[in-house]
Amino acid sequence: MNSTSTNNQNDAGRGAMQVIARAAAVLRALEGQKDGLSLGAIAKAIDLPRSTVQRLVGALEVEGMLEAGPGGVRLGPAILRLASGVNSDLVTLARPHLQRLAEACDETVCLIQAKGTTLGIVHAVISNQELRVAPLPDHLLQMHATSAGKALLAGLPDETIDNLLPDPLPRLTAHTLSSRAALHRELAKVREEGFAYDWQEHVQGVCAIGTALYAGGAAYSVCILAPTFRFEPALERLREALLECRQAIERSCGL
Repeated sequence: MNSTSTNNQNDAGRGAMQVIARAAAVLRALEGQKDGLSLGAIAKAIDLPRSTVQRLVGALEVEGMLEAGPGGVRLGPAILRLASGVNSDLVTLARPHLQRLAEACDETVCLIQAKGTTLGIVHAVISNQELRVAPLPDHLLQMHATSAGKALLAGLPDETIDNLLPDPLPRLTAHTLSSRAALHRELAKVREEGFAYDWQEHVQGVCAIGTALYAGGAAYSVCILAPTFRFEPALERLREALLECRQAIERSCGL
């Protein structure tokens, strides 16, 4: 093979990689955009000419990766099917990490996903201690009164949160935050620290720490639940263990 042929193959390879990278950039720009974006908005977001974006979008539409909607271009059914496959596998990927976390802290660990304005437990590892927290799998939890819910709410704009939650907020215990203003102040801290807390706000005598986990286009929370008397003295250790668990799950998911 002569040098000219080799150079042509190298150029073709680089061109193909550039197309894939640009297509991936288009998909990332549309992540979380429920109503879609215009071609101009996508071009601005990824710093490419509108004509280039139009060609990429056209090719991705043919494959079902994108579709045109009233608000512009949005993710299509094919990419959503791929994402749902990741979601269905998340518990399988996360289970060993959740088990190790539960063993390391000797407390109950839960993987939780939002279901409208409430939360559902996707997977739980219950502590073996005699006095332990054992949530029911079908028990729906309130977002504003749990560490898992606050971790997820912190990823939303304040306006979306106000449209999502009632005012005043339902009071479940004497410690529950009942005003939106108080909740917004706490969520600002969650955004800074990456951790959310439940200080006996959902159930008297139970505390929790949670952190958000994003995989396959869906939002989850990983949290540790413990009786109050054990939670506070162990908080720093629980925080470090929870962070390690979240990072391990993210690596398993290729994030």
